[in-house]
Amino acid sequence: PPGSPMPFWLHLGRKEYDRQAALYEFPANSTNGFCTTSGEVHVYYRKSGKLPPEATAMHEGFHQYCHRPVHYPTPSEVYERVPGYKVAKIPTVPLWLAEGMAMNMESGKIQTDHNGIAVSVEDVGSVNVERLGHLAQLLNSGRAPSVRSTMNLIMGDQISIDDYSVMWG
Repeated sequence: PPGSPMPFWLHLGRKEYDRQAALYEFPANSTNGFCTTSGEVHVYYRKSGKLPPEATAMHEGFHQYCHRPVHYPTPSEVYERVPGYKVAKIPTVPLWLAEGMAMNMESGKIQTDHNGIAVSVEDVGSVNVERLGHLAQLLNSGRAPSVRSTMNLIMGDQISIDDYSVMWG
């Protein structure tokens, strides 16, 4: 609801970030950011991998924003398909759409003032050249996951980098 808290944690140390991620059963060094189904975001705020930390923050922040309005009880199929699933609510936005749109946020560039304080974000939604290149490579090689299988993924399933590229596409 408007005015309710939107917890957003920026972790400067990998150890602390991994400790938080482990609470949600992410193995150490497996992610640089995540958003819980209750809308709490954690981001490892150091350059790690191809994405700058700001892109990860915008990606996870989008999840936080789009998943907040309404939650439905977790369907029984989640418990059947994902062993050990413990969370009582899931977002109403389908996973493929939520991830695809969140990846669109990654292209945004943060503009700062002379003190280094973020003042605006530009280019959100512009073509993510790396995602496009990976998707083209998958399609040209014939090894892209099917759209049907990607659309049937649910929170808690294992998601490959190839699945993410299809979701973005």
